[in-house]
Amino acid sequence: MTYDNPRIPKILDTLGRFCTRHPLMVLTIVLLAQCVFTLDARALWFSDEVRYANAFENLLNGHWLVLHLNGQMYPDKPPVYFWFMWLVSKLGGGATPVTFFASSALSALLYLFATHFMCRRIANEDNTTSLITGLFFLTSLYFIGLGQYLRMDLLFGVFILASQFFFYFGVNNEQNNAYNVLAFVLAGVATLTKGPLGAVFPLLGVIVFLAWKGDLRRLFRKDMLLGLVLMLLMLGAWVGGAYMIEGKAYIDNIFYKQIYRRAVNTWHHEEPFYYYLTALPLVCLPWTFIVVLLPFRRLGKAAFWKDLWERRRAAQGTTYLWVLFLTGFCMLSLLSGKVAIYLLPVLAPLAILGAKGLRRAAELHHGRLPWMWICVALFCFIMVLAAPFFEIFCPWPVTVAGLGFVTLIMGATGAAVLAVRRMGIGPALAVFVLGITLVLQPLKLMTLPSINAGMSPKAMAMVIRDYVSHGFSPAAYDIYSGIFTYYAGRDILESDYFEDMAKNFAEHPGKGIAVFKEKDWKRWDKKPEGLKVVFRQWIVDRPYVLVSNEASATPKD
Repeated sequence: MTYDNPRIPKILDTLGRFCTRHPLMVLTIVLLAQCVFTLDARALWFSDEVRYANAFENLLNGHWLVLHLNGQMYPDKPPVYFWFMWLVSKLGGGATPVTFFASSALSALLYLFATHFMCRRIANEDNTTSLITGLFFLTSLYFIGLGQYLRMDLLFGVFILASQFFFYFGVNNEQNNAYNVLAFVLAGVATLTKGPLGAVFPLLGVIVFLAWKGDLRRLFRKDMLLGLVLMLLMLGAWVGGAYMIEGKAYIDNIFYKQIYRRAVNTWHHEEPFYYYLTALPLVCLPWTFIVVLLPFRRLGKAAFWKDLWERRRAAQGTTYLWVLFLTGFCMLSLLSGKVAIYLLPVLAPLAILGAKGLRRAAELHHGRLPWMWICVALFCFIMVLAAPFFEIFCPWPVTVAGLGFVTLIMGATGAAVLAVRRMGIGPALAVFVLGITLVLQPLKLMTLPSINAGMSPKAMAMVIRDYVSHGFSPAAYDIYSGIFTYYAGRDILESDYFEDMAKNFAEHPGKGIAVFKEKDWKRWDKKPEGLKVVFRQWIVDRPYVLVSNEASATPKD
């Protein structure tokens, strides 16, 4: 990655060569540096983090097969990621933020490892390309954010990539083999991590790849059939167990609401078919501009298409990566529900292809691409200019901390990248990685914790917890289920009916509390007498109020 550039001091050249020989070690060290000091820096945020935290608490209390949230069955997610968190918790911590954020960081590391093996074994690229691919992710603010956010999507992506990995080697072997069986099993594990897309991504990719090669008959060999049967048995065992525990209502919810409706007629996150065309460039920042390095000029030449068609039966790794990206992207675009995070399984093949394009362009320009590093520096400077606007227009009544340090380091990073832009990919990328890693320290230790009051329901939940400790009965009207339960320390009566709120107050005179969105509280025209707002918090995009029927109730800070 240094290309024997005479401008590079010998010690740095030696260090660069060491890094390219040990890419997994380098990626692990960088990831640890980015997150190990910040695992307990902030509160859990609305809405997924606090909900998953309570679901994990309930898993520790015995709900291992079917998750529970706020005392009720939780069919939105299967259990594998929560089993994974249980393994992480064995290192110490239990149902704590350290366990949750460590699980996210470990998932990010496994995603980097899976991408490395796809790059080395499928794309047949060297360690340098693998290292560049991994560092793309570790300088992507989107990926970095996911690595410190409590969701199962990164681990979901790991199992999908692993399944795609083994399918590639399985179908390229004419003999029956264990690779295909293992690929199906991993697709089943992915399905039990987040849902059916865990099987759709790898199966769609391998089917289209074989169709392109004119070898669909490979799907009907014994190893494929055995793998399919094992995957279906695995999924059927979980569905059967869930039916025995929760009954038909749980199964109906999974197959109708969670699968069918999310795919064809979702009740939230509905976006137009072109949504991912706008989301992908943002997700890929600051590396979006690498798209210009892809060989688009060939697409307008008839000879390219003729040669591609004639060589299709010999298609190998690079073609497979393109198939994985294009089939995954198109499939996601056809679904009714769309969220940027769903792109994770297609980002790995895209990053590998981008790194290949970058290496090819660098070789043509003697290892130097100064225009590319100017773009990276501009990204840094744009972030510096945007930071004050975030502080000025912050929608929450908080004082945003640490932005001075963030902007100072980000600006210095952009300037340093400009200074070494002609020294080659290695030095410039190293400087950028170091700068981003340094930026993350004040960002995660100061800035993000300072907006807890607007992003986390913890403040409201802790007030509820205090009231509960004094014998009050809590309730909540028309909220996102389970958002207060983890920090409140107990289940809360949740209902979409004002009558249930009135009943809670009536059954607990002087000892009743309830949470409302402020707009719902104001429109409740038949409030019981004597109710007082005792706490107000703006959470993400709307204010919530806590109401008490205690006669001597006074507002809390």
